[in-house]
Amino acid sequence: GNRGTVKDLPGDISILYVTDVQVAGGKAASFENGAFMGISGAKWNRDTDGNVILDWNTGLPTVSALETNYLANREPRFIGGLNNNFTYKNWNLSFLIDFRKGGAVLNGTEYLLTQYGLSEQTASRGDKITLTGVAKNPSTDAYEAVSKEVVADQKFYQDYFVKETANFIEDVNWVRLRSIVLGYD
Repeated sequence: GNRGTVKDLPGDISILYVTDVQVAGGKAASFENGAFMGISGAKWNRDTDGNVILDWNTGLPTVSALETNYLANREPRFIGGLNNNFTYKNWNLSFLIDFRKGGAVLNGTEYLLTQYGLSEQTASRGDKITLTGVAKNPSTDAYEAVSKEVVADQKFYQDYFVKETANFIEDVNWVRLRSIVLGYD
């Protein structure tokens, strides 16, 4: 499949942004020694093992201001199309079908719907959810594995959930009827 890789970027550049458009903390980007068509974005803080770092008292994820993390690859595994034409007597039927397998997109619509409490995933606002990760125990000053129950209210979605850009990245697969023409001669 398609998997373009950037071997080297000039100077001290490790990320090259190919657009100035930014949605949900995510941007289209090329990464040195990585994806040519990547998506960068924000993540909750994590330890070296990838565990989410939670606040000991609130149980909420700690949020990083860094928005340069590699999150996904926009490049599809493959794309294609089928164009055909049938003729019968004086009638002509032609069509074009496109298809795409793989590649990620950042769903900015879902991000904004979540931010404003209109997304289906915010429908159960007020319910308790369990977050698992590690938290720094103030008594021992050491990180411990924890599971904390928090209320998934609108503040949670606006101030925490949307700060994990990966929550809005989706894989893309589609088949589309791009055009169809029926003619008579």
